[in-house]
Order: sequence, then structure tokens, then C-alpha cells
Amino acid sequence: MGVRETFLAAVTLTLVLFFGVIAPEAAGAAGPAGAAGVSAAPNTCVDCHNALGGENSRLVGEWKESIHGAKGVACSGCHGGNPAAADMGEAMSQAAGFRGKPGHQEIPAFCARCHADPKLMRQYGIPTDQFAQYQVSVHGRRLAEKQDANVAVCTSCHGTHDIKAKTDPSSSVYRTNVPKTCARCHGNATLMARYGRKSDQYEKYLGSVHGQRLLEAGDAGAPNCADCHGTHGAAPPGVAEVANVCGQCHAQTQEYFNQGAHRLAAARGALKCIACHENHDIKKPSDLLLESDGQGGCQSCHAANSVAGQEARGIARELQALVSLNTQAGEALDKAENANISLPEERARLVANNTALVEARALQHAVSDKKVQDLIQPALATARAVKQAGNEAVGRSRKQHAFLLWMAAILLAIAAVTYARKLSYSSPAAKAATGIGGLSIPVDLSGGEAGKVAVGRTRRGWLAWILNVALIFTAIYFVLSMVTMLAGYNYGISSLVEQLVIALILAVLVGLRLMLFMD
Repeated sequence: MGVRETFLAAVTLTLVLFFGVIAPEAAGAAGPAGAAGVSAAPNTCVDCHNALGGENSRLVGEWKESIHGAKGVACSGCHGGNPAAADMGEAMSQAAGFRGKPGHQEIPAFCARCHADPKLMRQYGIPTDQFAQYQVSVHGRRLAEKQDANVAVCTSCHGTHDIKAKTDPSSSVYRTNVPKTCARCHGNATLMARYGRKSDQYEKYLGSVHGQRLLEAGDAGAPNCADCHGTHGAAPPGVAEVANVCGQCHAQTQEYFNQGAHRLAAARGALKCIACHENHDIKKPSDLLLESDGQGGCQSCHAANSVAGQEARGIARELQALVSLNTQAGEALDKAENANISLPEERARLVANNTALVEARALQHAVSDKKVQDLIQPALATARAVKQAGNEAVGRSRKQHAFLLWMAAILLAIAAVTYARKLSYSSPAAKAATGIGGLSIPVDLSGGEAGKVAVGRTRRGWLAWILNVALIFTAIYFVLSMVTMLAGYNYGISSLVEQLVIALILAVLVGLRLMLFMD
């Protein structure tokens, strides 16, 4: 190959390498996150920051463990620049699109470059309206209007280089972590004092029924801050919105509330859910509130002898009656099951009855004793029937146990009489007279009558020994099964049918043994 051909080949190879590999990688690295994610070019950002160590190296480690790192979003996807350039000046030049670290006020728009782009986000199933929501939120408006550096921006909640998916339990926006994340600012008394706001919401939430369900019981359906206040469009519900916000979860309660007299007061802004239940420190309500004059109690607004007060007391009586009867019915079924009597249909009826109680407690928000009565009366009748069925089952079980005890006593008496007869036949005089006692009579090998009698009695002796062993083991088995059944345990030998079978076997064995000694 000549010099000219060699030169042309080298130029061609250089152009191929530049336009086919280096240029696309650099463009991809400097472009949006989605394009950067598929780049396989060397990342000098990572190399340099790792070499610097300390804080720089830590940021690289956080990025690698983040959702951005997992999806292949490189440093240049957010910060721009040319990660393929070895020279720092070239890598971080404005010509390469380097943006560097955004200011606090710039962060929402900075993140929105990708997160508001439907073309990029649709492949991940991520909505693209977060930035629009943020702009109308309390946080977004204050940032835009007041340039308040203390206002929460994207990184305040999600983190910076260590951003995790919201489904990751280690993420700051995972369901159970949201309250603590919000408390970083809203639990800071010094910061909240600047805005004239309280800082005890987090502590109150921890003691509330919502907080206990979410953080202690692990109920993912329990609400956190974002469920009531919103996420990117975070704002406290207005007076006119409270019932609707609560109604997103408590839909049936809201429906009944809208049917009752309190709806008119709520329309005037005089009464909302929080008037009785508070907001952040919502406690599990009690039926006693209907007769209470404390916080949330009906008598805190209505006199006890007023029409409304009497209506509330009537509802309280209905609820308490159903609670009491359901409890008694449950105890009756528990006693029956402890006696190894299963009543699955009655148990299912009681479960349905407890559902009726839940509905009745929602219905009380309609503030109508008549409506509550109409719902509870059939449930009371069901509870009485279930209680009666459980008690009758326990009564039958006790009669059956008594029958078995009497049978056991009779069998023991028969065994005692048999043993006494055995002793009388086993006396020296009886042996001499009858020859009973196995081989006590010499065997006549000549086949005479005396020999035949001796052989027969010997066989009866062996049969008596076998019957004795069978009687002993059957009696032990019977006694153990009786004890376990009467104690309410079930070790496989405590069913009534098995008891009767064992008792029958005992009776047969005792009868055979008695016949043998009476022969």
C-alpha cells in the first residue's frame, strides 16, 4: 500500500471513530437524561470525583445507588458537560453545555427539564405534571413570589444524588417515611416560627390512629401527610374542602354526613370533621363520645336534655347494645369451639354482624336515631340467635361429657367387680377346687378328660392375659381422651365419636373378661 493510500485510510478511520463513536457519545452525554442513560462512553466525571476522594467520592457512590444511576442517567444528564473529555476545562466548558450546580430557586425548573417531558417520562410511567402542581402549591408560590430560600424544593424531599424510587423502603418519599420527611421542616420549631406555624404536627400524627396504623401496624392504606395535603401541589385543605378530603377514604361516612343535620352547619363553615375528630392527632373514636361533653363529644355543643342530646344518647344505647351482644355471642362460640364443637355458619353470621356495627358507626353521622335503630335491630336479633346457638352447643357438650363420665364410672365398677371375682377364684381353696390358675392342674398326656380340662383352662389363662393387656391400654387411652376433651384441648383423641367407640370397645372387653371368669 502506497503512502497516499495509507494516508486516506488513516483519515477515513479517524472520521469513522469521531462521528460513529466519540461524537454520538458526547452528544448523548450532554443531552437529556434519557439520552445520557444509554451512553457507553467513558465517564470522566466519575473518574475525577473518585480520584478526589472525600465528599466528591461520596457523591459518586450515592449516584450509583440512586434510581438515576440504576436507569443509566449519567452526571451530564443533569449537569451537562462532556464526560468523554479528559481535560477538566473541556469537560466542564460552556461549549459542552455544562450547567453545574443549580441555585435553590432554579431546582424545580432544573428537574422539570426531564420530568415534565412526556417523551422521556412515559417509558417509566411517571406523570409529567409535578412541576405544574408545584408552581401552584404553597411551596411553589412562596418560592416564586418571595424567593424564600427556606421553601422546600424537589431536592428537599427527594434528595440530590441519592434519589431513590418511591417504592424503595429506603427512599425519603416511601409511604412510611413521608411523615418524617415532612417533619424535617414542619417539625423545626425555629423555622416554623418565622411563618407563624406550629411545629407539633409530627408528634401529634405519631399518636393518632392514622400514624399508629401506618407506622406501627404497617397498614399501607393508612394516610400520611401527602394523602391529605397533596404531594407536589401540597396545600392545607380549606374549610370547604375538609369533608371532601376525609371522604376520599371515609366515603360512606361522608355520604351519611351529607344526609344529616350537620351538613347545613358545615356549609356555613361552622362544623367539619376536625370539629369532633381533630386533624393531625385524630384518635380512634369511641361510642362514648355520643354522651360526652369533652372534646368531640356531642354534649360539648348540645345540652343533654335537648332534642339533639337525646338523639345522640339513643344512638349510643343502640350501638352499645350491639357491641355487648356481639361480644357475648363471640364468647359463646369460643366456649363451643373449646369443647371441640365447630359452628362455622354461626361464626360467619357473627362476622357479618360486626360489619353491621361498622356501618352503624358510620350511619351515626346522619344524626338519626331512627336510621340507626332500623339498621341495628336485625343485627341484635342475629347476635341473640348466635349466642343461643353457642350456648346450646355448649350445653349439649356438657351432657355428652356427663354421659361419658357415667359410662366411665360404670365400666370402672364392672372392672372392679371382675377383679374381685378374679381374686376369689385365685384363692388357694378355689384353685384346689376348680383348678383355675393356668397350669395348676397337671396335664394328662394320655388324652384323658382331666388333661382336656387342664388344656382348656390353660388357654383361658392365656386369653385372660391378653384381655388384661387390652383392657389396661384401652382404659389408659380412654382416660387420656376424656381429660383432653374436658380440658378443651385436641390432640387427636378428643372427639365425641371416638370417645363413644373407645367406650364401646371397653364394654366389650370387660364383658369378655367377666364371662371368662364366670365360666
